[in-house]
Amino acid sequence: MSIEKNFLQQNHLTLIKSFTVLWKGWDYDSEWYLTENGNGDKILVTTDHGLPCIGSPEELKERIEYYKEITKISEEILKELESK
Repeated sequence: MSIEKNFLQQNHLTLIKSFTVLWKGWDYDSEWYLTENGNGDKILVTTDHGLPCIGSPEELKERIEYYKEITKISEEILKELESK
């Protein structure tokens, strides 16, 4: 686990799961964490230049849309290569 334990403790968060989120041109802040606070609310935590911060579902959706776009283009190129 690369997120600072004291960040979780200071914000009263419990780690549920860590996962990798890829992003164009920046591979340093790729680990995200699904956490839960004392009220049972689920909260995304990520890092910004290595420092923990709260992420948003919108940011995650943006990255997923980017994956879809890049996957589509890559599949089109592969199809073109295989068709000759």
